[in-house]
Amino acid sequence: MFRDENHWEWFCRSLIPKILACPRRRSERQTLRIWSAGCSTGDEPMTAACCLAAELPNFSQWNVEILGTDLGTGVLEQAKTALFGERAMRLVPESCRRRFFIQLPNMKIWRAQPVVADLIRYRQHNLMTPLPERPFDLVLLKNVLIYFDVASRQRAMAHVRAAVRPGGVLLTGAAEGVAEWIKDWKRLQPWAYCKSQK
Repeated sequence: MFRDENHWEWFCRSLIPKILACPRRRSERQTLRIWSAGCSTGDEPMTAACCLAAELPNFSQWNVEILGTDLGTGVLEQAKTALFGERAMRLVPESCRRRFFIQLPNMKIWRAQPVVADLIRYRQHNLMTPLPERPFDLVLLKNVLIYFDVASRQRAMAHVRAAVRPGGVLLTGAAEGVAEWIKDWKRLQPWAYCKSQK
């Protein structure tokens, strides 16, 4: 969890205020939808859940929906347990660790508290096919497409583009190589892009 610490610092300090300032948030129910694509054992969606629970003002008034998907059913079953070992926990800030996790007795294993674990649902999905979900405010696509060939990357990116709502944000890995397929999006960081409102 909290891999690429500068990404999560930006998520908390810049992206969450951007979400709060979005005009539609003042007129609609406060719903925030996030997709973590290629989520493996759930470290990334759990990191997002911790950041939102810690940083969103009036968090209890928000309807936060986080979807984690992966091709592998084994990693998804692990993710659903909301259990994390020492390696996964090593970068978690102490304040988050105390607030959102319980260490199991006599074990070097931590269980996520329901306040964050219940924000996340998991399902199997292949990025080569469209995701049958409503568009998301934020899509996390980190260290996934680096394993794809060019044709597969292009196909996956067409599906990812469609999954981001107008004005939504795509957060990628530093080496993901997606800029070619989102040239019409606003670049917020070398690894973050905002989809046009049009």
